[in-house]
Amino acid sequence: MKFSCKISIATTSPSGASHPAPKPCHSTIGLGYFGPEKKDSKGDGQSKVLFLKICSDKNKGGVRYKATSNIRAMFHRFATSQGRATVALHFPKIDIHISEASPGELCQMLSVLRLPADKQRKLDNLSSLSDLSVAKKPVRRLQVASTADYQSALQDLPSSLEKFSAVSCALTELDTRILKLASLCQINVSKNCLTEVPQVEEWPKNLQYLDLSDNKLSVLPRDFCESTLNASLVVLNLSGNALEWLPGNLCQLESLACLDVSRNGLQELPHSIGALKKLRELDASNNRLTYLPQSLTQLHMGNLSLAGNHFPSPQEISRRGWPAESQWSAVPSLMEMCAVRVVSRRIPYKEPFPWLLKLYLDSSEPCLCGKPVFGDNALWCVKFMPFRNIAGGGSYSGSSAGEPVMVAICSGRCYEKYKHHLYPVPQLKD
Repeated sequence: MKFSCKISIATTSPSGASHPAPKPCHSTIGLGYFGPEKKDSKGDGQSKVLFLKICSDKNKGGVRYKATSNIRAMFHRFATSQGRATVALHFPKIDIHISEASPGELCQMLSVLRLPADKQRKLDNLSSLSDLSVAKKPVRRLQVASTADYQSALQDLPSSLEKFSAVSCALTELDTRILKLASLCQINVSKNCLTEVPQVEEWPKNLQYLDLSDNKLSVLPRDFCESTLNASLVVLNLSGNALEWLPGNLCQLESLACLDVSRNGLQELPHSIGALKKLRELDASNNRLTYLPQSLTQLHMGNLSLAGNHFPSPQEISRRGWPAESQWSAVPSLMEMCAVRVVSRRIPYKEPFPWLLKLYLDSSEPCLCGKPVFGDNALWCVKFMPFRNIAGGGSYSGSSAGEPVMVAICSGRCYEKYKHHLYPVPQLKD
């Protein structure tokens, strides 16, 4: 039983105080026997003794410590899932601090150390530690510079890989074998020729950074936002592609804090973007936006960049012949009445729940009066709001009138109340 990890050893004074531990170093720790198994004359294996052997970069020959009847304490509660534990010995009086270990292998070793001495001697699945040596340091980063290097790397991807980079390699697709690396937390495949995002449900569960900038992506599939990325992805870079729309379920990326969609052809941002409560940076510059969604005003961002879009001024929007009285239904539908009650009273709706109804409820927008409005019975207007109401900082040089924000009006009464500040939704001119 052996595995790679980082280990630091701290000595303990006779009074029980532990001295500061040195910096952890890459090591291999093993649990087993030394040399051939020795048995007494009765053949019951009473002379078998377990040892811990630690080989490190500083001491490749290794040091062994008796384990049987020599464990003073083990500290691992709430830490084994992170690959951390501490094993304290009676002799010598030391504390062995283990970190960055495989949680499964670490738990297996600790379970053996917890066994009584008589049960430890009966274990037959532990091998000799005579040939234990320092394992090769695990590969954490991999950077390829050409298509040939990329194809070669795919043949032997290290399972310990955490950061993968393939920039300017003329890639036309991202191989799904990369997405099966459980430890992967960063992927950078910018400046390639990717035309689509892999449509897989299982992405690396620890993936926090994904850079797909400067490719040829024209569509971001809905499946991408419904995958396992919705709980892990923090930074998403989609700049420099050919995207015209973003999926409405983008709000399912609950951990997203930084989104870059600059230098695309986006005509609008998803109305549900305000559901990204952790979003702190948004770069939507150099697109074809003519207005902003109202839900964006609900976020508290540190940086919002909107330069280089097609935002009109109030003087450029004509109000002639607007609005038409037929834009409001005389009587709301039963579904709308129920949905208004659910949203306004914040009644929770979770699984199992009909997904069509969930989509309908998620599509609600607040009217300027505060009442929830649904798309089938609303007048969509534009209200110019100051930039400071949208974000705390950012790069945008707009007019003093503010930025056009799309808002929903629930009824003719609300329109009459706010009409002096409302404009029709501007149409995109090719």
